[in-house]
Parts: sequence; structure tokens; C-alpha cells
Amino acid sequence: MVNLNILEGALVSLVFAGYILLWGLKKKQQLSHTGYNPEVIYSDPRPSQRFFALFSRIMTGLVVLLIIMHTVGFENTPGFHRFKLLDLFFLDMAGFLIGILGLSLCLIAQRIMGDSWRVGIDSANRSALITHGVFRLIRNPTYSGLFALCLGVWLIFPTFSFLTWILLFFVMMEFQVRLEEEHLLNLYKDEYKTYLSTTRRYVPFIY
Repeated sequence: MVNLNILEGALVSLVFAGYILLWGLKKKQQLSHTGYNPEVIYSDPRPSQRFFALFSRIMTGLVVLLIIMHTVGFENTPGFHRFKLLDLFFLDMAGFLIGILGLSLCLIAQRIMGDSWRVGIDSANRSALITHGVFRLIRNPTYSGLFALCLGVWLIFPTFSFLTWILLFFVMMEFQVRLEEEHLLNLYKDEYKTYLSTTRRYVPFIY
């Protein structure tokens, strides 16, 4: 069991390391190309964005702690018991693949957005409204990719503690997405209103 925990911890760590690398490289590339930091959420003075910036940091710290605790073995601790039906090796592999697919979707979204990519709401710089590629079907493919990553991680560590983290992450991202969509609607008006009517938020044709 210890060896399996270590393997699962390695798989989850690889997925999150891929996320950190992907975001870091995109930030570096955009800074080099435009001189502008795309992570605007960390410098936004508005209360909602300050809250989400703090929330992001807290959630990052929590997920690191959860990965460590799951890896070293806390199965007998409340909240860390595995859901038996999901505690299977092939689901570990499936979860890892789903996590990689989620990262791939994030990468595709970043490539399509180019210099328009932002983390947070950018009120200072107006960028082009991206509606081609995967954006023709869903408005927030980056978030969709992150949710897929979270699903993959939960299949590797199917515990109540990780499920709670994921649900909290989803709920808070839902609030942030609605703020971002409101900003884009005010910015692009009828163009974005039309775009809203022809796309879904995360899952094509569903939601």
C-alpha cells in the first residue's frame, strides 16, 4: 500500500507540476513578447479579485498539503478513507490520462488566445475577443481543462478530503467566471451577447 501511495502521489505531482510549468512558461513568454504580466488578478485592487487572488494562494497550499498527506498514507484519518469502488489501479491510470488531457486543453486555449490570455479581469488593456477554435464551442476551455485535471486527480485519490477541495475550487471558479463574463459583456456588448447565445460555459452543448 505504501508503494502504491507513492506511485499515486507521483502521478498527481506530475499533473500539478505540468500545470505549474504550463502557466509559468506562458507567463514568461507573454512577458517577453508584450512586457505585460498576464496574471492581473494579483495586482487588481478590487475586493472580489483580491479575494480570489488570496483564495488561489490558499488553495495551492492546501492541495500541496493534501498530496503529501495522501502520499505518506493517512488512510485511517477521517476524510482520507478511499471510496472502495474507485480505489482501483486502472482508475489511477485513467485519472492520470484525464489530468494530462485537461492540461492539453489548457495549452490549446492558451495558444489560441495568444497575447489575449489573462489570469483575472483586465480592465486596463482591451484585447481581442477570441471566438475561434475550441472557443467556438465553449467560452472557458481553460477552466474546463482545470476541472478535467481535478477529476483526474480525484480518480487517483478518491477521498472525501480531495472531493471537498475540488468542490470548493469549482464553486469559487463559478463565481469568478460569472464576474469575467459580466466584464466581457460590458466590454464587447452585442458581440459578446451573441457569443453567449451560441456557446456553453464549459461543456459543449451541455453547460
